Amino acid sequence: MRCVRVGGFPFAHLFFRVDIARRPSPSPRDAPHPPPTSPTAAPLPPQPSKWRSFRTRFLSAVVMIGGFCLFLYLGHVPMVCLIFVVQGLMVRELFALAAGAYTRPLLSST
Repeated sequence: MRCVRVGGFPFAHLFFRVDIARRPSPSPRDAPHPPPTSPTAAPLPPQPSKWRSFRTRFLSAVVMIGGFCLFLYLGHVPMVCLIFVVQGLMVRELFALAAGAYTRPLLSST
């Protein structure tokens, strides 16, 4: 471990950055190569066309914007209900992420 001086401002000598020597990571050349694919390997599944994907995204955007405008038109009570539903879904997703991070094993630094 060594201390390195940081910055060129007054009182810079009071601020230090600590550099920790790390083991060199293996180079990509040392990594095992995947086996070569044979010409008889299964072909990739067909991808949806660009226009079909665009149409799907466009229609879902129109439905979401239209639904939000409908909630605005209906008034306060449906808008409050929409906010409660969205907040509930967000909390559920947040708790699922936290539970997944809690159950995932910690990575060791060695």
